[in-house]
Amino acid sequence: MPELHEKQVNNWCSIPVCPKDFNLFATLNSGQAFRWISKPTDNEWHGVINGKLWRLRQIDSSKPVEYYTLDKPTNTRSDLTDIPSDLFDYFRLGINLSDLIKEWCIRDEWFTSRFSDASSTDTARGLRLMRQDPVETLFAFITSANNNLTRITKLLYKLCSLYGDPLYLDDDGDGNVGNWTFPSLEVLAQPKMISELQNIGFGYRSKFIVQAADWLLKNGGKSRLYELRTIPHSEAQAFLTQIPGIGKKIHFYTRMMDSKPNKKFKDMMHHVTSTDLSE
Repeated sequence: MPELHEKQVNNWCSIPVCPKDFNLFATLNSGQAFRWISKPTDNEWHGVINGKLWRLRQIDSSKPVEYYTLDKPTNTRSDLTDIPSDLFDYFRLGINLSDLIKEWCIRDEWFTSRFSDASSTDTARGLRLMRQDPVETLFAFITSANNNLTRITKLLYKLCSLYGDPLYLDDDGDGNVGNWTFPSLEVLAQPKMISELQNIGFGYRSKFIVQAADWLLKNGGKSRLYELRTIPHSEAQAFLTQIPGIGKKIHFYTRMMDSKPNKKFKDMMHHVTSTDLSE
């Protein structure tokens, strides 16, 4: 395992995960999330997790990911038990990616050709599957219909900057805005939002966003979406397909997740691994 940084230097704390198992650029630039703001000159990203602004960086691909904090470390250990729970959960740091890759390579030679230690095409190595806020994920999913990554990012940026709460880079709220919270269901469910969303470019998706927010408020709200993580897959799928703007599209993806790796899955992985995700 490569040598890690000191635990805390100038308010930056290292996350004790091997860089081969956590590449920040590959993860945040993979199309999973759309609202992390990149500061390329500092190798830094600003994003929102559980309503809080986080600053993350990775100096280069051989160094561990770091997070910025004004708090003093609670202990002197440099292990995952010392990582803030928001980051631990969001990036699923309890999952050992190297172990998974070894298992995949044993089961399928296709993975061996791309992710073995001898492979030169593992540009997606260190890309982690994130556990994101379910409300934001759902509305990003609706926004993604017949859309591309650049436009999805711009639309969600507009949405949050207009209807979310600003989060500042300093504690007193007088500095630069680092990002915004995602608008609440109550805000999105207002009938007037249909025309307002159309005005900022959401087009036909506008009515689905408002209808989905209204439906969710009447069917358990945000807490119900969190509960879907713990109930049987079929039950969660049945709930999601009732939401306006979701329907059969989510059914297709959940069916794919249920199935064993197949040609469609490999084609998607080929797209990721053949794309240069390095800086």
